[in-house]
Amino acid sequence: MTRLDHPAKRRQLLAGAGLLSLPTAWAQAPSTRPGFDTKTVAEALRGLGLGTPQRSTELQLGAPDLAENGGQVPLTLSWTAAGVRRLWLLSDKNPSSLIAQLEPSDALLPRIELRVKLAHSGTVTLLAQTADGRLLQTQAEVRVTLGGCGDTPDDTPPPAQPQPSLIRARRTPQGGAQLRMLVKHEMESGQRSDSKGRLVPAWYVRELALTQQGQPVFKALLGTGVAKDPLWGLGLRAAQVGDSLALSWTDNRGARRSDTATVQAAS
Repeated sequence: MTRLDHPAKRRQLLAGAGLLSLPTAWAQAPSTRPGFDTKTVAEALRGLGLGTPQRSTELQLGAPDLAENGGQVPLTLSWTAAGVRRLWLLSDKNPSSLIAQLEPSDALLPRIELRVKLAHSGTVTLLAQTADGRLLQTQAEVRVTLGGCGDTPDDTPPPAQPQPSLIRARRTPQGGAQLRMLVKHEMESGQRSDSKGRLVPAWYVRELALTQQGQPVFKALLGTGVAKDPLWGLGLRAAQVGDSLALSWTDNRGARRSDTATVQAAS
């Protein structure tokens, strides 16, 4: 019988199952998530140790005026400010105000697409912190027809094992690459009840990382406000056909997965 208490054996087994952990620095770092237990943007700012943000046209938040389904609201985050090191996405109307904290590297183009849950109509806030210490802010008003944090009852059992992520990467004529990444996960908010009225426990991806040729290009801390089956749109400034990409994540129950892909030629 194979012994699983030896570190090398465990790592070999996890690699074969596609269940490698996040990059070593993340795996060994303390799990600190300031701001994710706050109810308002003001509380989140205090929890994150941030000052007063400045409204800026160097930061853009694309959002629909009306969202028919609050459980799948598409947002586009973009910026022209130099040296953006961290982004925060927030909504005062959600049970937890902080939706996500994103860390783009200089290898990433200044545009991120994702889908979020909005419980009610209201203001979505995007903050950006630059390398020189500036804190920028922009906002968008979104009307929601059907709130997304307490979805309709669904007793379908979740998958027993983490499902493979889908990654598509195409090289662009400009010498970079466009990425579409789908993480298969229920992203339960902890606010939904099943058909018998029982509260479904929160279950969501907490940490996510993307590497290119083994080098970190994007990291994220996620909350319960990110939509089911998180879909990401990202761009790399420079890429070659065949470059290796690895997308890794871990959730609040300790499940984790790592999937790989390579940059393909433009179609």
